[in-house]
Amino acid sequence: VNAADAGKRANVVEAMRERAKPAYLQVVLKRMMYRAASAIGGANDASAIVTGESIGQVSSQTLRNLRAIDDAASLPVLRPLLGFHKEEIIARSREIGTYELSARVREYCSIAPGRPVTAASPEEAGRQEAAVGTEALETALAGSEKLNLRSLRTTDLVAPGLFVSKIAAGTEVVDTRSRGEFEAWHWPGAVHREIDAMERGFRRLDRETSYVFYCTEGVRTAHLAERMQEQGYEAYSFLGGAPALRRHAERVDPRPEPSEVGMGDGS
Repeated sequence: VNAADAGKRANVVEAMRERAKPAYLQVVLKRMMYRAASAIGGANDASAIVTGESIGQVSSQTLRNLRAIDDAASLPVLRPLLGFHKEEIIARSREIGTYELSARVREYCSIAPGRPVTAASPEEAGRQEAAVGTEALETALAGSEKLNLRSLRTTDLVAPGLFVSKIAAGTEVVDTRSRGEFEAWHWPGAVHREIDAMERGFRRLDRETSYVFYCTEGVRTAHLAERMQEQGYEAYSFLGGAPALRRHAERVDPRPEPSEVGMGDGS
């Protein structure tokens, strides 16, 4: 179930940042996630919530913090990976075929600046959540929709307006993969820019230019395009990433003149 679009998710996080103590943001976020899962699960006759939490993997998963978020769920919370080490979880993900996808998906849940609380009490966690309120979460839940997991692709989780499947004339194409991948093959006329540099410095780009970014799968550049669109840029991620773009290139045989983006390489 996709609980909300990007804008609604941002509204929930913004409400948290405005009203909760910074150190408690991760704990409050997990409580909100539990409430959302409970509401959706209850509406779909679910018997429990299953998570991938593992003790001590991140700050919100210390034993004290797990206790502080438990009462936000109205359904039982099952944690099959609770006692696994990180290496065991990675090994299991390789066995079942989810590792490559997980490795490419950007972390969206790390929102606490500085040092997050690692030993929250249920009482204080509840007070911080109460200060945020539930209005933004209820708005997000109102836009929930069911998705068929058997046919779901990674790109289905991102707003469709972020993707293109062809390169229009005059578009600036930016390859955000590694330098080696870029040198092995890139869209003719594309320039290479490290994704981290782009995420930090895209505001220096010309707002009158249309941009298409591509990475290995098209997921991380979709997040970049989303951020740029929020700032008024015309920016997109190529649907399917570099493999799909290469197939497209073989069909259309583009040969534009090389161009440069007005910012440093960042490599």
